[in-house]
Amino acid sequence: MSLSPSLFSVGLTFQCPQCNFTVIKNGSWFQVVSHYKCEGCGREIRITYPDKIAIFQKHAYLATPPRGPLRRSPRPSSERGPAARSAAG
Repeated sequence: MSLSPSLFSVGLTFQCPQCNFTVIKNGSWFQVVSHYKCEGCGREIRITYPDKIAIFQKHAYLATPPRGPLRRSPRPSSERGPAARSAAG
């Protein structure tokens, strides 16, 4: 799995491996950061690429599906207008 762009603007959580303090940052922050100072214990915490993959996988359910072409369902004949109704029936 890659770092899904659909999570770049979503708040993701990560727990400090030293003190379990939880940080919540947008996915775009996790994409570029390699380390940060934990607000809980003050230690410098390294975030590796495998850590980032795990964070994004944990939050994959929050991803918005990619936008594709719009599919329109056919309207019922009652909504198509008089010409469609007379042709149908």
